[in-house]
Amino acid sequence: VEPPPECVQWCQVNDYGITVDDDLAAVDLDWWNTGLESNRIPVRLWGRTIDGAPTDHGAGFLRRSDLQGSLPDDGPTDLCVLYRAAAWLSGHPRRSHTRRFPDVRNNRAAGDFTEISTALQHCRDRHPGDLDPGPYRSWSGWPRTPGVGPAVLSLYCWAVHAGTTDRPQLLDQHSLGTLCHLGWLEIPSIPTFTRNRYLGYNQLLHDWATHTQIPAELIEMWLSHNWEQRTRDARNHLSDQR
Repeated sequence: VEPPPECVQWCQVNDYGITVDDDLAAVDLDWWNTGLESNRIPVRLWGRTIDGAPTDHGAGFLRRSDLQGSLPDDGPTDLCVLYRAAAWLSGHPRRSHTRRFPDVRNNRAAGDFTEISTALQHCRDRHPGDLDPGPYRSWSGWPRTPGVGPAVLSLYCWAVHAGTTDRPQLLDQHSLGTLCHLGWLEIPSIPTFTRNRYLGYNQLLHDWATHTQIPAELIEMWLSHNWEQRTRDARNHLSDQR
């Protein structure tokens, strides 16, 4: 699979800081913080007002660059990053992730966070290609992460591995669908995406990035935008035929 010329052209006219770092998602902070409190999860989610000031209530916004380090960690750092990632994904207008509250307790009655805390520490300390979670490994090769699937975990890994040459990339259903449309021979089903399949996805994005001298994040965003455009064109075509 080669990067299409239209992908390269789109990426070259989009600035990383504006297109990736400032990519905004609207977040209902009250809904998230009510869920965190009622489930006794020791995190309070913060976002930004329309003016960019930090806030922990009402309607807020998260920039992609806010996921790690630029907002208050009101709770254990790894859990804060994880819930910001989940909130950003579910609130983003162009991502396929639905709003669902992730309950990360492995023992709900006791409020036990051992599994998720161990998994997040593994993912922070090591690139997904070097994970060795031992007894905490699931059938898929990922560490066991109660309440959290590969999409949210991939964004968490992206957030905590800034500056690495093979930075883990966001696993998005629309982007994956476009890759398969272009000829990548994988099954576009994120819930069944094993760690090895994710590593292949990540490697492909970085191969394209090396080949084109374009950041992998911009390439992934083009894949997602392309899916939107094709589905929009298909709807318009069907509408015209009626």
